[in-house]
Amino acid sequence: MFRMINRTTVAFLGVFLIACLAALVYHVFFVWPQQDCDQRGAWWDAKDRQCAAPMEIWKITGRTVTHGPASAATPPAASAGAAASRAAKP
Repeated sequence: MFRMINRTTVAFLGVFLIACLAALVYHVFFVWPQQDCDQRGAWWDAKDRQCAAPMEIWKITGRTVTHGPASAATPPAASAGAAASRAAKP
């Protein structure tokens, strides 16, 4: 009976160590690279496990960047608040 308890203890210890090693390997190869990529502000591709930098559309199409009315316009609340603060100062 005592030998069976020892064998069971060793077996459970072995299974526990293998599970710990598997969790460590999973984190090293899957979790930590994704977290590192996310912290740098890049995009993580889980299918290919690659970290890619976002690219602006104008680099792909070759068009020049124009500052039209949509990009130059400020929200009305922000411009009204700025105008009111400028008017209040002597």
